[in-house]
Amino acid sequence: MYANLGALAFLIAACYMTYCWDHRLNPNFKFKTSSNWSYLVLTVLIIFVIWDILWNICSGAMSRFTSQAFLQSSFRFAWKPFFDAISTGVSEETFRYLSIVTLLECLKETKHQVTFVVIISAMIFGAFHLLNVMDEPFIAAISQVIMAFVSGLVWAIIYLYTGKLWAMMIIHGIYDYFMFLQPIGISTSNSIFIIYCVIEVIIPILLTIWMLTGKRYKVLQANARRIMLRQNFSF
Repeated sequence: MYANLGALAFLIAACYMTYCWDHRLNPNFKFKTSSNWSYLVLTVLIIFVIWDILWNICSGAMSRFTSQAFLQSSFRFAWKPFFDAISTGVSEETFRYLSIVTLLECLKETKHQVTFVVIISAMIFGAFHLLNVMDEPFIAAISQVIMAFVSGLVWAIIYLYTGKLWAMMIIHGIYDYFMFLQPIGISTSNSIFIIYCVIEVIIPILLTIWMLTGKRYKVLQANARRIMLRQNFSF
């Protein structure tokens, strides 16, 4: 519960910080359709999110007991992972928003501004998970850093394409909820683990490259400009 209060306090602090920067944090940009906008692209992003969540639930031996953990004993809902997921979803997506806004401002004179913002914000998100080294084996922590970086690429893309910060908090919360339900220390073969990592890394990177090209990139650029305009920072 304290973690949830901390996440809420962080969100309020972010609102105040952006206000001091002469902006308003808007968690719900309306879709601004244009010749570059595509609902097909939005559908692809939604399908990826669903696939990513289901893949992490079902892949390999790591999720063999997820269904039991989900219901727990006597069909009781798993409240602790639920509240933990809320706090991480809110706090980490707020952190991502602040990183993106800061980078957009710092790189506003850069030719490939949005591309650099996506990559650097993902690097920051991945580096943040280095803190797990204190609680987990080094290799496991480094793997989490890599996975966080790759996830950060796509989640930054999705936010910039949709402008829906609230949706990113929900997606992140659902993702973490099922991750928190997975038991720790379940072994699996090296071949299965390698396949899991390759798929989990390659598909998001290919999606990121695709989104950073053509009309899709122009939408990201347009939304980046909207984010940095004061009049678009109102609820």
